Amino acid sequence: MKLFLTGDSHVAAIKRGHALLASRGQLPAAPPLVIRPFGSAVQMRTSFFVEHDDHLEITDPVYRKRVPVLPARGFATGSTIYLLAGPFNFSAVWARPFWRHHWVTGMPPRVGRPYSLGTLRHGLMARLYYQFRLIDKLLTLGQRLAVVESPGPFRHHPALGLVRADSLVALHRLCRRLVRDELARRDVGVVAVPAECWDDDGFIQARFRSDNPEDGHHANTEFGAVMAMECLRFSGQEAIRGQVAGVAR
Repeated sequence: MKLFLTGDSHVAAIKRGHALLASRGQLPAAPPLVIRPFGSAVQMRTSFFVEHDDHLEITDPVYRKRVPVLPARGFATGSTIYLLAGPFNFSAVWARPFWRHHWVTGMPPRVGRPYSLGTLRHGLMARLYYQFRLIDKLLTLGQRLAVVESPGPFRHHPALGLVRADSLVALHRLCRRLVRDELARRDVGVVAVPAECWDDDGFIQARFRSDNPEDGHHANTEFGAVMAMECLRFSGQEAIRGQVAGVAR
């Protein structure tokens, strides 16, 4: 079994965390976790690949240098789990002053004008359209796949100057649920941010904030190490699930 992780800029912290664990001798002997981030999430909102019968050709020039094709060359179907980071990156959704004056129907707090849940879902899935196209193509090709959660909002995120803290957290949780529902319909697993990483109010704990004081969005190497281990734990759960399914057949 091998793990192949790619995706947006949040993968960089996982790569650093994985290297830190390796330097301390804290990684299990197997499975190997190969990490090749695409880069910034911006291009993932555009058509960054071309679909062929048996693969995806990555066309964005920056992404292509790191991951030219998917499935990746040298990674056998059936013995590789692809991990994608990006679909849980919601900061572009909730970091808007619009939410100071609106609330999604059924979502606390009820401050300002109501906003349709269906409209939010439509807008969110439009932003994630190409990422789900990639997911669906890999599934069509018989690849094993899971999605890795991005860190949730930090208390020092500049969006808190635009949006109420409770509105921001509620929006993040709602978007998280909507994406999880889409993935569940495809039987795609989620490598979740562990409960111990969150504070009582729904923010990521401050100890995981970026070492760059001007970065309110990304997590640090310590968080990356936590998520690297979560990826490895997930692969163990998938292996057990596969064994059980084999026995059932």
